[in-house]
Amino acid sequence: MNEVGDQPVDGERQRKVPLIIGVGASPGSPDSIARFFSKLTLGADQTLVLVLQHHEASDEPRLREVVRNSNGGKVAEIADGHVVEGGTIYLCPPAMITTIQDGRFAVRKAGQSPGERAIIDSFLVSLAEERAEQSIGVLLAGTGGDGTLGTAALKDHGGLAIAEGVASPEQASPLADGNTPASIADFVLSPEEIPAYIQVYARHLRRLEPKSSNAGYHSLNEELQSVNEELETSREELQSVNEELTTVSGELAHRVQELTRTSSDLKNFLESTQIATVFLDNEMRVMNFTPAIRQILHLVETDTGRPIAHIKAHVPIEELYEDIRRVLRTLASVERELSATDSGTRYIVRILPYRSIDNLIAGVVITFIDVTAVTRAEERQRLLLAELQHRVRNTLGVVRSIARRSAETSSTVEEYASHLDGRLNAFARTQALVTRDPESGVDLEFLVVEEFLAYNAREGEQMRVSGPKVRFQAKAAETFALAIHELATNALKYGALSRPGGRIEITWRLDEGRDPAALLFEWREHGGPQVKPPPRKGFGTELLERTLAFELKGHTALAFNPAGLECAIAIPLSKRTFHTPVVAG
Repeated sequence: MNEVGDQPVDGERQRKVPLIIGVGASPGSPDSIARFFSKLTLGADQTLVLVLQHHEASDEPRLREVVRNSNGGKVAEIADGHVVEGGTIYLCPPAMITTIQDGRFAVRKAGQSPGERAIIDSFLVSLAEERAEQSIGVLLAGTGGDGTLGTAALKDHGGLAIAEGVASPEQASPLADGNTPASIADFVLSPEEIPAYIQVYARHLRRLEPKSSNAGYHSLNEELQSVNEELETSREELQSVNEELTTVSGELAHRVQELTRTSSDLKNFLESTQIATVFLDNEMRVMNFTPAIRQILHLVETDTGRPIAHIKAHVPIEELYEDIRRVLRTLASVERELSATDSGTRYIVRILPYRSIDNLIAGVVITFIDVTAVTRAEERQRLLLAELQHRVRNTLGVVRSIARRSAETSSTVEEYASHLDGRLNAFARTQALVTRDPESGVDLEFLVVEEFLAYNAREGEQMRVSGPKVRFQAKAAETFALAIHELATNALKYGALSRPGGRIEITWRLDEGRDPAALLFEWREHGGPQVKPPPRKGFGTELLERTLAFELKGHTALAFNPAGLECAIAIPLSKRTFHTPVVAG
């Protein structure tokens, strides 16, 4: 075994030759080359020679980039006669046979065709013969049979032979005899594991002495075996980690799927809800919002992350800033009302803390609920209640007046009860007509017919009613209905309705020639008993003559003709009294 160092040869000192690592590879396996050089660290007393099959077919720029990215020192080309130097990666020239002789490179042109050249075998055989145990041969995948002879030569001369293992039987060399570099190499490893074995071998060579070579090789073998066991353990641990990562990846994929579904549900909810909502962070910047908020705030998708103070609003949003700060400070919700400055729309605004998934306060949630319709309904309810109270007071006043006047004009309790009952029934019928449609008034014709139907007097038989369309206001209808009741009650007791052959003709017209224009209402009775003027004025006469004048500004003329009672009533047309027709003033 030769010693690494200076030795006398023919009276001269032989140049010190470093440990030489011959790497055989194929351009068709760029991944193996890249993985090997990614882990390579080359010492100053080590030299690496890369021998490529079909070098002319390789991607030269890519190859040089891979080699330079390693910790392998400088990169140099090989020329015939160059001395082998340490700390250098040499690239064999294409279409040439490269060997080593006396510490120098020998280069000659390859005479065989590309498919028949044994470029790798030629270099490894010369390396084994030149450097013996101070040589390492590395065979990466894809070289086929080229390198098998060189691997055997290295082992025969005491050098170290390492081959890349194949991932599957399909990648193995199809040699008929089954001889491949991997089948006869000292170690079969992955490309990234090979540099570690090279360094273990190099350390042992540095310690190796002639007198203890066998012990050194034994120690080397033990250390390589130890490294092999460590790598095997690392493989098992890596496999275990791989399995755990696969499990974690599956769980993560499941969580991502759930999160995606939840995110989709939340997105659909936000887009479908009609509640205007905006989410702000602790700095009052927009985080998210529902489409309904656009009616209140001019928000678009790109506004996410903008301060709310920069957003144009239909409501005085600045009034909420202090409320937002209070919610963030106290974590208590706040509720208040806001009105849109342009439309008058009223909103109930609720501000609540926004909690993150870690239960931290990450901002606030603000909701705007349109309560305009509710507010208007409440206002209308208050108005209706006030109107109802007013009408109830008026109704009670009318009832008290009827009761008092009936008592004053009745001579017996029975007469009082009869008059009171009839007048209250007439008043109740009018109230029923008023409440059916308070806004549209009370039709005069319907008022008259309803009163006569209460006495079983039907139109066309004992009465005839005619006149244009006229509708009283509610209050005026109550007063005029009592007048009709008094006339009908008098006709039933003393006039035309007291006999089967009696008739009543009721007509009205609008006299716009008068000043002011007026409704002229006429009541004529026929076929009843002879009429005589009453000895005194009762409630009915007072109602026709005085109450109509006071309440409706009307004028009443009664004529007690023997053939039948005649009553003419003139009421000025005014908005206070009549709903239809509408008359100015």
